[in-house]
Order: sequence, then C-alpha cells, then structure tokens
Amino acid sequence: MEFEFLFDVDDWMAFNKYELKNSKQFKRSRYIVVGMMPLVFSFILLVDYFNNRFNWWVASFFLLVSILWILFYPKRMYSRAVNKTRKKLESSQNDNILGWHNYHFTDDFIFFKNDSSETKIKWSGIVKFIEIDNYYFLFDTGILGF
Repeated sequence: MEFEFLFDVDDWMAFNKYELKNSKQFKRSRYIVVGMMPLVFSFILLVDYFNNRFNWWVASFFLLVSILWILFYPKRMYSRAVNKTRKKLESSQNDNILGWHNYHFTDDFIFFKNDSSETKIKWSGIVKFIEIDNYYFLFDTGILGF
C-alpha cells in the first residue's frame, strides 16, 4: 500500500501537542514549576512565624496567589510551549519535516520518502501505534514518530 500527503504545520503541531500531553519530562517539569511557588511562599511564612512577624493578611495573599498559580499556570505553561514550537517551526527552514511525504507499506518494511530524505524501517522497529482525532502516529523510538 502506498500513499502520499502534504504534511503541514498543523500536522506537526498535532504530534507535538500529543507529545507534550503525554511526556513524562513535561509533566515532571510542570509539577516542579507549579509546586515551587507554594513551597517558597510556605517557607517565607514559616520564617515569618518563627521570627514573630506572622501576618494573616500576607498569609491570605500568599494562599490566594498559590491557588491561582496551581489552577492557571499549567495551562499557560502548555500553551507557551505549543506557541514556541509553532513559532520555531514557522520561522526556520523545515523542508525535511514539512511538505509532501510518501509512505509505502510492505509486509516487512515501511518506506518513507520526502524531498530531502528516504527511510526504511522494519515493522519490528515500530514500538508504539497511537490514533488520535484524524492522526495516526507510528513511533520507532519512545519519542520519534511518523
């Protein structure tokens, strides 16, 4: 079976959005960044408490900011990562990623060809198959896919 399609920025962004939502590293980074603000505020409040300078208004403000941070910053972090990826993709030369792609499937191999490269992968090299919305992703490593 053989097919050819135009791979554009939206297709690449769908793959990157999937990777961001399912990346252990991105989740770990998000938990660290989201957790740091409340920890810093708690440390400041603890120091103030032991120095007899504890103020309920400051504690209430820190609590409010921490709650808002936990609720809204993960979405902002995700959207910033997506926007940075899109800008990088649109601003640089990406002929090897975007453009016409040709796939030829046989019983033993997948042949991939675009304007700048050709690749041959055994079916045994495919480690994961994902279907989302209108996309199918074949992964030949944990992070690289077609």
